[in-house]
Amino acid sequence: MENINNFIIDALKKGENEHFEFKEAKNDFPKDAMETISAFANTDGGYLILGVKEVSDGEFEIQGVKNINKVKNRMFDLLHQPGYISYNPINNHNIIDYSVELENSGVVTTRKVGWIVSIWTDFP
Repeated sequence: MENINNFIIDALKKGENEHFEFKEAKNDFPKDAMETISAFANTDGGYLILGVKEVSDGEFEIQGVKNINKVKNRMFDLLHQPGYISYNPINNHNIIDYSVELENSGVVTTRKVGWIVSIWTDFP
């Protein structure tokens, strides 16, 4: 899990690019994430990291996902609906749940972030 923790922290520092996209998914799966999944599936892949909010241009903050199973189920529902995506590249092997340890004033806390969806790319 330490590798995933470092992976998320590094991704947050670097910001979004052609291989990393962050989406806020506190209460529901964001429909615009389907475009990201499609784009990753049609190129050389990437990571969709859910539970992260853009607070200002290029600056991201971990928000977490309240009900991970509900939001995951919504994602799979959308993936199976006609009109959202023509090919579903995601199954449970492409998803990893994680928590990230954050340090604030010397106090380390663990916050459930959500999950990473990997499309055509292995997990670290």
